[in-house]
Amino acid sequence: LTFLLFVSNLAFGQENLEFKKDNFSLRYPNDWIANENYLGAAIFIGSLLVDKDDKFSENVNLMIQDLGVMAQEIDLKVYAEITEGQIKTMVQDGKMIISKVIRLNNRDSHLFIYTGKTNGFDLKFKQIVFIESKKAYVVSYTAEQSQYETFLKSADVILNSFKIE
Repeated sequence: LTFLLFVSNLAFGQENLEFKKDNFSLRYPNDWIANENYLGAAIFIGSLLVDKDDKFSENVNLMIQDLGVMAQEIDLKVYAEITEGQIKTMVQDGKMIISKVIRLNNRDSHLFIYTGKTNGFDLKFKQIVFIESKKAYVVSYTAEQSQYETFLKSADVILNSFKIE
């Protein structure tokens, strides 16, 4: 019983750190590691590996895409349609599970949950897209399918905390 209480305190009592840059911010659990400008992401936040055999760090990252001259024509609906097409054609064995408009932090956004294979890993993705000031902000949680639920609560802390100022 003591062990369960200890684990419970770790899971629910952990502190969150904040990352702020330019016009956005997000919070993440203090046992995840943040790297700025990593693999093309504005911020990449990775979980610790589960054990010595774990080869994939579940992660949340933020990509910011400048829509440039196409910004007038690309709203959230159009961006979602493009993304759905890319998942079907560019993600090996890509399968859309959920694609819907949601409201998060007083902003319209689009939620995608999908699966696919990348570099030999069977992955599951949870992605939220915001369009603001001629830019697409894409916040994505990526996990091995077998570990998706294990890290979902921590990933949701990050995803749900994302704010554009």
